[in-house]
Amino acid sequence: MNFKGKRILITGATGLVGSHLVEKLMSIPDVRVIALSRNENKAKKVFTKHFTNENFTYIPHDISVPLNIIEELNEYIDIIIHAASPVDNVTISNEPLSVIFPNVLGTKNVLDFMLTQLNKTGKHGRLLICSSLVVYGNHSDGDITVTEEDSDVSKCVNDPKAPYFESKRMMETIAYAYINQYDLDVVVARPSHIYGPTLIQPNSAFYEFVNLANAGKNIVIKNKGLPKRDNIYISDVINGILTVIKKGKTGEAYNISTNNKLDSFISVNDIAEKIAIMVRSNKKKSSVSFINKEAKKTVLPGIIIDNSKLVSIGWKPVVDFDEGIEKTLDYYTK
Repeated sequence: MNFKGKRILITGATGLVGSHLVEKLMSIPDVRVIALSRNENKAKKVFTKHFTNENFTYIPHDISVPLNIIEELNEYIDIIIHAASPVDNVTISNEPLSVIFPNVLGTKNVLDFMLTQLNKTGKHGRLLICSSLVVYGNHSDGDITVTEEDSDVSKCVNDPKAPYFESKRMMETIAYAYINQYDLDVVVARPSHIYGPTLIQPNSAFYEFVNLANAGKNIVIKNKGLPKRDNIYISDVINGILTVIKKGKTGEAYNISTNNKLDSFISVNDIAEKIAIMVRSNKKKSSVSFINKEAKKTVLPGIIIDNSKLVSIGWKPVVDFDEGIEKTLDYYTK
């Protein structure tokens, strides 16, 4: 598939993944990008340079609400990328329905849009669902490696983060149901832990570490027993998503990860220390301390996300963790 001349709709356009997708696609000649997000003020801040571009359209819309914009757009949509999904722990804990609705109802709404368009035009568009590594689980005593077929283990449904990981699983279940019942063209991307520069920062430990270190402040680790995790830089994720759209097989899921390569399978503790060390090299005072002394010693087993399926269709990650941290710190320093 060649993106030139395509009309591509992106939900969650101001988020980490969505905003980088917009930038990447707007750099391709003759691509029409339709960006959806709830907050118009954020969109104007993130996409200032694109609002006057005839190939860019912004539509303020909550994807939890049906996507009745076919007449408004007055054009056929070739590709939808459903990237709308709150990811920060505060929202997951305090506003769980704000997580569930964009994931579950949002997925239904983009699928219904594609189905309505198919019935009206007879043309199949392609939908990519941005899922997550949270569809996997690890109940073992050590690190494990999972492939796309290993989504049969997860956490308990009363876990505080269940609204996120269970709704991500349900996104895929709904998508597979539409594929089977209506023969829609849907593919799934499962990125691992994403990091990198973004104008609108997610409320997560990584960005808290970056901001504290850049301010020359101490990074304090409060929790013990944090697991190692498979981290991946945002540009590698974007290239992975576009590869899945181009070459992915309908109804298939594809992991986007470093697969324990590029020094990217590390603990949250190690991430904090790497950030502090790099900032100190720029003559800013920052260090890492542990409120709970066991926190530094105790690292729980992690999940290595096998990426061989996506690699087999022409993609590979290229940014190692140190380089990714340097790129991120440099962005916020400037």
